[in-house]
Amino acid sequence: MMNNNWSDKVNIALSMVSNVLDNIKNSASPFKKEPDGDEEGVDLSYYASLYINNYKEAIRIPTRNLKYLNSGLVPSTMYSFLKGMENLIIVPKLDMDTSNCMDFAASFSCLNDIEQINLQWLRGTHATSLDEMFYRDYNLKTVDLSKFSANRVLSATHMFAFDKNLKVIDLSGIDTSTIKYWSFMFYKCEKLERIEGVLDFSNRVAANDIFTGTSLLLKDVKVRNIGDRETFENWSGLKSSQYTIVD
Repeated sequence: MMNNNWSDKVNIALSMVSNVLDNIKNSASPFKKEPDGDEEGVDLSYYASLYINNYKEAIRIPTRNLKYLNSGLVPSTMYSFLKGMENLIIVPKLDMDTSNCMDFAASFSCLNDIEQINLQWLRGTHATSLDEMFYRDYNLKTVDLSKFSANRVLSATHMFAFDKNLKVIDLSGIDTSTIKYWSFMFYKCEKLERIEGVLDFSNRVAANDIFTGTSLLLKDVKVRNIGDRETFENWSGLKSSQYTIVD
């Protein structure tokens, strides 16, 4: 039978191993590869779930992770970046250059408690995917992408779907004429009142139920290249009193 002293030593050893593993998990960061002196974009996919300890319970991004995220990174992808940080209450301005990032899909999705996200630092110059970017952010109230500077986006399906408290969205920083896939973009945004910017459907391929389940308070949505009005209303979910066609 194991004596108490030996049992205590085993428990201490196991605890030390556990602490070391936790420290590795939390102090590590995605490896920033710089071949031949040329900076290569860092992969921030699933950053929260891979590198933030107890990420689902965290109300803030831990200091050790912020230190890394504020080190001047140049990410190539931010797929599911902070996804699933259910109790997060603040996303601060981050010191990174996202202008070369192509994939922002689900980057800020499933943040159940967040009400506002500082996005003034975010640039989408090479962004092609915004799918589910703010998906199921139940308490999010405003989104300001006026500085996003995107003109290559191809897909934005479910981008704001189920954001039931979202009232104002500023998309003026996105050239929407390049978007092909729009389906369910504002689906079930039950309190949405205003969208800044123009929704241009020039390259629409799939765009069903974009506004299905949104509030009737939503007015003066500026649209372009919608084709036949009745057909547009059928596939978009908007009513004639809710939108204005612009040149």
